[in-house]
Amino acid sequence: MKLERLVVTLLSLSTVQCLWYYDVYYKWKTIEYNIPPYVQLNSSAYEPRNNIISQVKIYENRMWITTPSYLRGVPVTLSTLPYNPKYHWWTPFFTLHDQSPKLQPFPSYEMNKMGDCNALQLVSAIEIDQFGRLWVIDVGRVYLLEQYEMSGTALNLCPAKLMIFDVRSGRSKLLSTYTFPDDVAPSSSSFLKGLQLACETRDDCWAFIPDSNLTRIVVYDHKNRQSWTAEHPSMKPDPYKIHFLVNGVPVVTALGINSIALAPKKYDFSELYFSPLASTTLYKIQTECLKNSALKQNGTLRMDDVIDLGEIPGQSDGFAMSSKGELFYGNLPDNSILSTDTSPELTEIDEQKTVARSDIDFLWPDGFGFDGKGKLAVTTTKFHLRQRTDPEDYNFRVVILRHTGHVYSYNHC
Repeated sequence: MKLERLVVTLLSLSTVQCLWYYDVYYKWKTIEYNIPPYVQLNSSAYEPRNNIISQVKIYENRMWITTPSYLRGVPVTLSTLPYNPKYHWWTPFFTLHDQSPKLQPFPSYEMNKMGDCNALQLVSAIEIDQFGRLWVIDVGRVYLLEQYEMSGTALNLCPAKLMIFDVRSGRSKLLSTYTFPDDVAPSSSSFLKGLQLACETRDDCWAFIPDSNLTRIVVYDHKNRQSWTAEHPSMKPDPYKIHFLVNGVPVVTALGINSIALAPKKYDFSELYFSPLASTTLYKIQTECLKNSALKQNGTLRMDDVIDLGEIPGQSDGFAMSSKGELFYGNLPDNSILSTDTSPELTEIDEQKTVARSDIDFLWPDGFGFDGKGKLAVTTTKFHLRQRTDPEDYNFRVVILRHTGHVYSYNHC
């Protein structure tokens, strides 16, 4: 009789899960860290309500999570967690894992030391290439929300930099650091918010990084270790899209270009798709336009370099591109994840499909990361609440979208 009840329960749960097409892999009421025992954090060094997750990436059996130092009291800005690449919806019934674990500082607690410009200050974006390298964007500036939340000011500690780590087979080795020139990422005003990579070889790599505050794209040529910026009116916030609601809560943001996604390897990384946070328009541009080093002299793109592809249903804080050219993106006002097909021939958005929706699990979808096994991880952060989150409620989640059938954009189909 007990066995029959178990079978019935599993079948009913599987029916519900199949309708949802997702699983909550991790969830937290507040974010905590595995701090070395010799470190004693006081209330100024660790303020629980100021710690929020943002970006997520997966490689092999590890998951990387960012916790940006937008406000004071964030002791770690980049961490890892275990990930089971063989995870399926039924796994929790047979193999238990801690759903609210402490985050493990990456590559170490010491490398997250605030004020040390050789360490990480505010990690805003991460990406993993096909060579098992983790690329990390460190803004260098901290407390960026202090001026809005607490009448304070941002602290410009260090210049912005790009750090690359070897993370193959459990490694955490720093390979290189590139410091952005101040005319590319000003240490008093830039906010580098995303990262997309186009690597043909280990050296022949290009990185595209949106600066949401200065409303432009930073282009990095890894082979020649040089960078420049590219500007276009489409990268600015739409004044009519600055105000919107998330789960009934008013949001006001004037951030520009924020969400970006690169056309996959099958299309030779030929296009970059993007949208400002304060916008509901999807744009694309040929990456060859961005790679033009003549931009170092001017930095201004031609008006016809950018194509307006049409409207998406709501503001979005993150994109992800699959190896087949399917673009995934959040819809902040609707608490949902959507997708649409892309191609070099695309001049107008085609069908937009709702992949998953929940007024509980998809409050402010932010970071995206494929696991290389056909699943897509999404962080949901309640960013619209920030310091007003309920410490007795689950506020932060890593959700796994099942059956996406796609892997990283650099993989061949």
